[in-house]
Amino acid sequence: MENLLRDDVEIAVAVGVLASARPVLTSQWDRKPLRLGPSEPARLVRLVEIGCTDSSHRVLFEGTPTEAYARYDSTVEAHIDRMIAGDSYRPGKDCGRCDAVATCPAIPSTPGLLGISGSGLLRRSWSMTTGRTHRRCPARAHLESLFLPKDGLA
Repeated sequence: MENLLRDDVEIAVAVGVLASARPVLTSQWDRKPLRLGPSEPARLVRLVEIGCTDSSHRVLFEGTPTEAYARYDSTVEAHIDRMIAGDSYRPGKDCGRCDAVATCPAIPSTPGLLGISGSGLLRRSWSMTTGRTHRRCPARAHLESLFLPKDGLA
């Protein structure tokens, strides 16, 4: 069971979802919760892989919903945690919000890129807001970068 191919687990998840699928009546542009429509239970579940370049096709699963649920139950349950967590690092657009971004091995590190070398120096940052403030008053921009308490906030 431990030597299953990733494709087998993915196929089992897909057919498990397909077996209980219902049509969604809410428009994709609505920000409301999804509303599911009435439907007959599926009589047949078929998962087909189609090649985009040569129109080839391969039937990955074909059976009743009961067979699809059985395949899901026997295959996925042991592997669901590993599927969710993943088996490798995949950097992307959400890395900036991740708590582990400083120690993640998948994020490239370029020491000295911003003219900062060594760990004794303060980290520098610059934003459009800092630039606008600096244009109006360089001293104020410097003081705001020190994060000193402002009047009336204490």
